[in-house]
Amino acid sequence: MKLEYLSNYRLLISKQVISQTESYTSQIPLFFNLLKSTEICGAENIVMTVPALSAPHMEKLNNWFFNYIYPQFNQLGVRRMAIVSNNTAAIPALKYTVYPAVTELRLFCSIPEAIAWITGICNTLSGARGPLPVFAGEL
Repeated sequence: MKLEYLSNYRLLISKQVISQTESYTSQIPLFFNLLKSTEICGAENIVMTVPALSAPHMEKLNNWFFNYIYPQFNQLGVRRMAIVSNNTAAIPALKYTVYPAVTELRLFCSIPEAIAWITGICNTLSGARGPLPVFAGEL
């Protein structure tokens, strides 16, 4: 995983190869690394990629993310988080009710679109490829 920090937007970008992964457990150390980097640089905005996983593994990854990692980003003061996936159809909608949602989440198909949303130039995107809102912790 490569990390890039844009200080003028307080934006931390996690760049990893989005490819088929066998299990969600390979992503867990990357989440911890992203949390640590967020705390060190004081990022308020995050762009992270999520690999294409089979539906059962994606559901486990989402449950783990919303129960353990997402609340930590809230506590660190992250305001916006853009999640980039090349397979949005594989991402199930899950309920998130344990913690209040402070961090706004959106799902994108590309990193440039995610950055455009965070930096405020999202309205220059065509309506058909705009951000997909993620409400009440659905991912």
